[in-house]
Amino acid sequence: KEVPVENIFHPCRFYQWDEILMNTGGGTWNETTYTNLAAGPMEYTGNPFDVALHDEPHSGKYSFFMSQRGDGTTYYSRDGHFIPDQKGILRNIAGDMVLGPEGEPINVTAPPNSIIAIGEEGSIIANLPGDEGNEILGQLGIMRTADWDLMVKTGENHFNASGATMENYQNG
Repeated sequence: KEVPVENIFHPCRFYQWDEILMNTGGGTWNETTYTNLAAGPMEYTGNPFDVALHDEPHSGKYSFFMSQRGDGTTYYSRDGHFIPDQKGILRNIAGDMVLGPEGEPINVTAPPNSIIAIGEEGSIIANLPGDEGNEILGQLGIMRTADWDLMVKTGENHFNASGATMENYQNG
């Protein structure tokens, strides 16, 4: 037997709830879920390879970093926590290669005593010791889309572009 029940969180909604579940205290409600792509608070981590995405307000477009799994599949993520592996290839926390604008892996091997910095547009720079200048090590592949709702979540903060049109942020 079903019984109408008022939802205390949404007083205007009434649900039909099974009387057995009411008496035993069991059951769950299925509510709509959504992906919130808003940027969280930025904080300094001490890792020169940690970066955050800042999208233009009210543009309707969201930016994503490109990464590639071992099987060659390209994924997109807003998670900017990166670390170089033993060979200097930049990787995300899942171990996937972080890609440059053309889909190439990024090698961040820098001369000794260099200070690494990542610029606003995603350029990775080694500030060389003394007055030796700077060396550009690579460029983060930052893609953006207005079709983010067509992207498919694949877990581990990754999305598949699926039907979304991705444009290169550096070229747009």
